[in-house]
Amino acid sequence: MTEQLNSMQGSEQKKKPIALAVTLVLLVISLILVVMFSAKSIGYKQELQVATGEKIVEHFKQLDGKLAHLQTNTSQLVERAGGWDEAAQLLSAHSQVMLQDVYDHLAALLELGKDIEPDKLGDAEADKLAAWHEQQQQLLLQLAAVAQASASDQEQLQQLSQQAAEMKSAVSNFNFKMEGNRNAMIRLAAGFDWLELVKQMEEAVKVAASR
Repeated sequence: MTEQLNSMQGSEQKKKPIALAVTLVLLVISLILVVMFSAKSIGYKQELQVATGEKIVEHFKQLDGKLAHLQTNTSQLVERAGGWDEAAQLLSAHSQVMLQDVYDHLAALLELGKDIEPDKLGDAEADKLAAWHEQQQQLLLQLAAVAQASASDQEQLQQLSQQAAEMKSAVSNFNFKMEGNRNAMIRLAAGFDWLELVKQMEEAVKVAASR
């Protein structure tokens, strides 16, 4: 009886180290899985940030070119105001396309900025931009059909040209050299190095909408 009891106790003592070893192995595996999942999650998040940063760069690149064209076109329209002709009408129609592109890219930047600073770049700013865009499109649409630009039309064209210049100036302060830099793209996704420039452009259209 005593021998049987001793045998059972010995068996239980042998099982304890085995159970402990199994527990430790499972714990290590669990920790490895947690680390792998965390690393994968962080990597996925960074990829999204890089993609967002690349979108921001592309919007600024497009704005840089479109605003330059819009400013040039509207300046030429102001110069042609005294002798309005078919060429001026065609230039007005082309300016509509440029204005639409400017609006699309700036609206996209506002949408991205809203997620970062909703108090400063929210729905109100988007609505003001839309109102400004509609106002300017109506002007250019009208000028594409009239035989002569009125004094009021000329004044509005001058204002639009000035606003395009102000917005172009803001875009010119964007650091385009950061394109392709992964860390820089992550910074952009966090709101660094571009939100203030969008606010400057938004300020230009606010002035336009209130005139």
